[in-house]
Order: sequence, then C-alpha cells, then structure tokens
Amino acid sequence: MAPLILDRIPEQNNFGTNSLAAFRDACVASIEKDPDRAVFYRILADYADRLIDAYHQVPLEVPVVDRDFECFQELVGFALSAADKAPELQMKAVNAMASNKFF
Repeated sequence: MAPLILDRIPEQNNFGTNSLAAFRDACVASIEKDPDRAVFYRILADYADRLIDAYHQVPLEVPVVDRDFECFQELVGFALSAADKAPELQMKAVNAMASNKFF
C-alpha cells in the first residue's frame, strides 16, 4: 500500500487543500491499482475530502490545523500498518477506522 500513496502524504508545512486534494486523488487512483486494499484507500480519500470541505468553509486557526494534521497522520499511519495484515485483522482495522473519532 505504501508505495502507491507514500509520496502524496502531506507534511505539516504544506498541509492544506492542494496537498490534500493530491493525496485524495492518489488514494482514488490506487483503488484500481491495489483492489485488495481498496477500503483503506477509500477511507483515506473520504477523510481527505472532509478536511478539504472544512478548509474551504472557514479560515482555520493554527491550533485547528495542527490538530487536524495530527489526526490525519494518525489515520494514515493506522491504515499503512494494518494494510498488510491478515484479512481478519484488516477488517478489524477498517471497522476501527470507520468508527473512529475522525468521522
């Protein structure tokens, strides 16, 4: 999973709508390239979309962006670590991601 999106994961110094859109697009493109992990890409793409929408609606203060970046990094790290586990563990990870504080 990592090579397909690793170079598109935004860093804190460029965490904004453009970098999130590039990341989302990489996730969506990866769904076809890596269908066995499509659910991880979809969850990450959907989360990036939520952040993009939030950032377009109102100007955000630095603490809000910092908090969002930490949550984003946590979700991406969780997906990357779970994607290569056994299918039953992947399902547990997907359920945990979908029911997490991020959504």
